Amino acid sequence: KLTFLSVFLFIFSNSYGQVIEIGAGTSTENYIPVYGLYDYGWSTMIYDQTEINTAGAITAIAFNVSNSPSSYITNNQTIYMTHTTASTFSTGAKPDPTSMTQVFSGSITWNGSGWATITLDVPFAYNNSDNLQIYWENNDATWSSGYPEFYYTSTSTDYKAIYKYQDSSFPTADGTMYYNRPNIRLTIPNYYNLTNGGNTTTCSGIF
Repeated sequence: KLTFLSVFLFIFSNSYGQVIEIGAGTSTENYIPVYGLYDYGWSTMIYDQTEINTAGAITAIAFNVSNSPSSYITNNQTIYMTHTTASTFSTGAKPDPTSMTQVFSGSITWNGSGWATITLDVPFAYNNSDNLQIYWENNDATWSSGYPEFYYTSTSTDYKAIYKYQDSSFPTADGTMYYNRPNIRLTIPNYYNLTNGGNTTTCSGIF
């Protein structure tokens, strides 16, 4: 159901490959992918095959930060990806990451507004047949003000995102289904060197 969905799909090529941009909304939210006001949380979102339309190894993702955080660090962040035939979420159930590919684990520093890029530890081989689900776990165990906020595009009337957050312990209960899916960029290089490592990424507000 994409009749009322304003999705901007922008693909451009460079010497390294393609960057696929999904979403052009200019409203802001702070729950997804990570909510820095709480100690713990998780979020998940679906991006459709028709929006991506490119097979290959996803080596980086980026979210468009709407405010201007200054050296705001989120520790103990874990990101997973998986293929899914589902195009929407019918319940707020927490995903099970054991069947997913862990693509990043470490700390992320958010600096400034604009596209904040996260280079993945492990590339995700996207098949361009199924939809893409991203699952994010925040185990920072602390909170502070100055956290990043993100531009989103509404997917009403389809729930394509879920979030859950709390203090004291990591939440395992059902989350809140959400129409406000963050705008994203997916990097799919023409070539990929399988030597890839590191567990800390710094995100700056440029791409």
